[in-house]
Formats: sequence, C-alpha cells, structure tokens
Amino acid sequence: MSDNRWTKGATEWQPRIGKRSRGRQPLRWSNSIAKVKGRLWHREAGDKNRWRLDTQGYILQWMDKAS
Repeated sequence: MSDNRWTKGATEWQPRIGKRSRGRQPLRWSNSIAKVKGRLWHREAGDKNRWRLDTQGYILQWMDKAS
C-alpha cells in the first residue's frame, strides 16, 4: 500500500520542536469533528459507508485550509 493514504496523514503524530507556544492548546481531531458533526458524531461513525464519505470530505476541507 502507498504511504500517501489520507488515513496515515490524518493520524500521524508530529512532535513539536522547541517550547510550547503561549495561549490555548490546539484542538484534538475529535474536537474538530465534533464541531462539524455535533456532539454525537460517534453514532454516525457506526454507518461505515456514510462515515467514509463524511471523513473524506472533512479531510479534503482540512487540507484546503492547511495550504
């Protein structure tokens, strides 16, 4: 399998270099999903086909913001 899979990119951890910045800590990915899908997003995750479509759209949106 290719290392360019979106699942690997979404879950790969990158340690910070240097000191932590001041202010509020960054949000976790689950906080971001809850903000978009609502507090009960994990129930929707039970429908595999729907969840796959939702996560692909979410990742594409996230990648657009990052670039």
